[in-house]
Amino acid sequence: FATANKAGHGGATTHTTFVVGTSSTPSVVIKEVYVTDSAGDRSAVFSAGQTVLVWVIVENSGAAFEGVIWVQIRDPNGVPVSIQLQITTLNTGATVKVAFGFTLLANPSKGLYTANALVSDKLISQGGIFFASADTQFALSG
Repeated sequence: FATANKAGHGGATTHTTFVVGTSSTPSVVIKEVYVTDSAGDRSAVFSAGQTVLVWVIVENSGAAFEGVIWVQIRDPNGVPVSIQLQITTLNTGATVKVAFGFTLLANPSKGLYTANALVSDKLISQGGIFFASADTQFALSG
């Protein structure tokens, strides 16, 4: 895992895992993170009160494990406004697609929101570690 940050610029996180022979280590990649409306149509702009679905596609080419897929939504000021998770089995060679839905109510800030998707081996409160991370963005227009 490597993370880079520079003042005035967004941060970046990446990782890589490789396996020689058989391994007991998962090798997880988030293939895609995208947003849709409640009808499943991809969109980059939403209105207050509209339901936003954040889709996460995760692939595991390493050892099978029960993992946690997370989505954190940050408002235009970087403040988390939603954190959701799903615990799921990630089998060797499997691809999992999950959606997280939320509705921004009560005068949400207009502007560019970031949806950060993460995968960990267990809950962080249980000592879990993150294996993968990916972001997407969408705008709230009003």
